[in-house]
Amino acid sequence: MATTLSKKSWLFKTSLLSISLLTASAPAVAATIPAMARSLKGVSLTSVETVSSIPNLGLLIFVFLSPWIVKVLGEKKTVMLGVVITLLAGITPVFTNNFTVILISRFILGCGIGMFNSLAYSLISIFYEGSERATMLGFQAATGQIGTSILEFIVGLLLVEGWHITYWVYAISLLPLILFGLFIPDRSATQQQSQSMHFSLAAIFYAIFSFFVYAAYLTSSYKLATLIIKKGYGSQRVRLVMFLQLARSSALSPASSLAKSIRLLERRLFLVY
Repeated sequence: MATTLSKKSWLFKTSLLSISLLTASAPAVAATIPAMARSLKGVSLTSVETVSSIPNLGLLIFVFLSPWIVKVLGEKKTVMLGVVITLLAGITPVFTNNFTVILISRFILGCGIGMFNSLAYSLISIFYEGSERATMLGFQAATGQIGTSILEFIVGLLLVEGWHITYWVYAISLLPLILFGLFIPDRSATQQQSQSMHFSLAAIFYAIFSFFVYAAYLTSSYKLATLIIKKGYGSQRVRLVMFLQLARSSALSPASSLAKSIRLLERRLFLVY
């Protein structure tokens, strides 16, 4: 049972925002692709690259299934279940070299993230109004960026010890699991049934536009680590540092402004009124 907190308290807001740490976590392990390709004998580089891309398929499916899951389980249980799935599927590659198992776990990871992805936006619109809602949505976007940056940084540090250990980064799921579980209330069935989801032609257009933008961006991010290593830019440690620097600099590039705009459009697509 959640502890009763004012929605204006910093702990409540932090708990609500904590699930956003995971919304863009699937590609965070892209830097492991070259090491995995060398380790997994008989598996092509192209196949290994799907480890970073296949979560998006699960995410896409469960973003659309999420409203129906919410009707059955409620918002809080849906978020909690999604985070547990993200945690368990995320750390699965730590324990296996079976590529099929790894690939399935990555797909399931995307399913888990998809269950609460849209709720990371819509719950803010439910609990807050006006300028406070706008501020929280801004913090939500920033939390997603920060979460991705932290995970990529940790992956870079752990990769020198082997690619398996890098997947422990998904243990960060324990943080939102605890915070959200303890401090975010489960709303009543009456409150949840009063929601309706609205789609407009503009939202659909921007969703399609976002698809192609992210498809182009993610393709380049998957290839970046492989390119750096194939070109032989220094030692393994230097390569990792270069990869991290490139990742951080890309977050400050004009493309990041585009990403923020796309997130704004995503909120319009998935917000519950």
